[in-house]
Amino acid sequence: MALAKANGSLDQEVFMKTHLKRILPSPVIQWLKNSSVANRALDTLGPPMKRWARRRMSFNQVYGDDYFEMIDRTSRDSAEVMADSLVSHFSPKSAVDVGCGTGVLLEALRDREIGILEIEKAESALRYCAERKLEVLPLDITRPEEAGQLPRSFDIATSFEVGHQISPESSSPYVAFLTRLSNLVVFSSDPGGDDRLPLNPKPPSYWIQLFAEHGFTFDEAESKTLKRKWEEGAVAHWFSRFPMVFRRMSEIVFLVSGLPCPF
Repeated sequence: MALAKANGSLDQEVFMKTHLKRILPSPVIQWLKNSSVANRALDTLGPPMKRWARRRMSFNQVYGDDYFEMIDRTSRDSAEVMADSLVSHFSPKSAVDVGCGTGVLLEALRDREIGILEIEKAESALRYCAERKLEVLPLDITRPEEAGQLPRSFDIATSFEVGHQISPESSSPYVAFLTRLSNLVVFSSDPGGDDRLPLNPKPPSYWIQLFAEHGFTFDEAESKTLKRKWEEGAVAHWFSRFPMVFRRMSEIVFLVSGLPCPF
């Protein structure tokens, strides 16, 4: 859930000072500037109006305290099931979560003695990560070169429900960022546009093609196994609906041969 301020807080200020100022009194304008209050008010509107209004808010206003409180509360049980399945299927010693949100998944992995690193920029999410004493880097996930700054690669990279929050033109750089972190990526992105501001709701086939362009192949069998395990474990539907496992194509050759991959 890491993302640069696509619209910027200045757009929000201009919106408040011009369009709404003409029809609403000043106390109401100040009330709406509170992101939690504004989002609760927007939730009463229809989807077109919500999208129109939220496009004029900054990322940290759209995805504020109320959003991450809901994410944290509804993801805790899911994180335990997800961590168990990732460890049992892939046996990682290290993991990085891109757009980690409040850090519930990596906390669960840390409890299983996995070395972890989080990448997140959302201000409200970072407060949860700090409370959990998690190591977080605020990297720009649409700049693949920033992934090259990390001192090591990881056994597994995960990124859940981030792809639909970025702009369409950022999709390829985002995938490039992920593929620089590990030979194994576990990924999901809701194609239905159910999030607060779905800028990029794409079907799984879209992401499979993008990963292929970056040298990764879709592991259909492992993806189906994770989906079944997560559904059986009552994992939140936004994680379990379309989990996708991607492996670097060069690694596949070494997995088949039984030799360790040198990359």
